[in-house]
Amino acid sequence: MPQKPDYPLLRQSVFEQALLLIENVLGRKGTLIDLGAGHCGFSRIANAMGWKATALDVRTARRPDLPPEIAFIHADLNSEAWNPDDYDLILCLGVYYHLDQTMQHALLRRCRGKPLIIDTHFANPAGTINGYGLGDVYELNGETGADFKEAPDLDENTRKSMALLSSFINPTSWWQTKDSLLQTIHDHGWPHVWMFDYPTIDEVQRSFFVCHTIDQNGGGISGTRFVPFGR
Repeated sequence: MPQKPDYPLLRQSVFEQALLLIENVLGRKGTLIDLGAGHCGFSRIANAMGWKATALDVRTARRPDLPPEIAFIHADLNSEAWNPDDYDLILCLGVYYHLDQTMQHALLRRCRGKPLIIDTHFANPAGTINGYGLGDVYELNGETGADFKEAPDLDENTRKSMALLSSFINPTSWWQTKDSLLQTIHDHGWPHVWMFDYPTIDEVQRSFFVCHTIDQNGGGISGTRFVPFGR
């Protein structure tokens, strides 16, 4: 049997495919902002592919030296430090699942009408095993998901300063099931969503959700699934 691909390389491959899809939808390359950019790797990939990238993160510990053509905003993605109208594409990669439900909805409302790429974990449906210490699957304000405790062994100040892969403000995040998240994205103004699926990771699924408003196939929630490597 072929070996599973290296996870970081898999994410990079899927991201490149997602960018190409959005470029095809827009008919051009454009400007984008990479929310919660962290290591800024995706900003750098986008820049190499011809996009004008801006990286944003509330933490700077993982920020590398960036080429001058990539701007950096030191700010919380929940703040008013950035304006979606300044960009053709919004990236929310590896950060959506670090937000609570209120923050997630606010972000979706804010980005409404813009092409949006979300890379996120999601909870497995009720009755199946959940990884990452998720709580039980339940319904919250019409969505189905589970709670994720962010660095539960750390106090707030230590989490903010030391737990670089955790949330910054909220101690608990909201992980929806895939079907629930698709419906939420649809309800917030993106009728067309492509999903680029990963293999199962530690009993919690993960996908890229590539969201836009231009009808490419005449469907509602398209649910088209691109799996770049065999399972």
